[in-house]
Amino acid sequence: MNNAFNAASGLQNVGNQAFNMGNQLQQNQMAQGAMQQQLMQNLINSGKQQYAGFTGQPQQNLNTMLSTISAQPQLSGQEKSFKPGLFNYLQFAAGLA
Repeated sequence: MNNAFNAASGLQNVGNQAFNMGNQLQQNQMAQGAMQQQLMQNLINSGKQQYAGFTGQPQQNLNTMLSTISAQPQLSGQEKSFKPGLFNYLQFAAGLA
């Protein structure tokens, strides 16, 4: 009977070891899956950023052009023009004589 008890105890130990190994394998697989999932998410995020850069480039170029145009100094002042009249022509003629 002692031999049967020792045999049963040995089988119990082997069963516990197998169970613990199975749990360890499962935890390792879950960790590996989480790493792969994070890697794939990083690739997706990078692709989204690159696509956003491509689609946003025309707007960025337009904004650059508009900021360049608006950076030009605003010239203000009065416009003066000269319209000679009869008196001006007479003064000119008198100056020639």
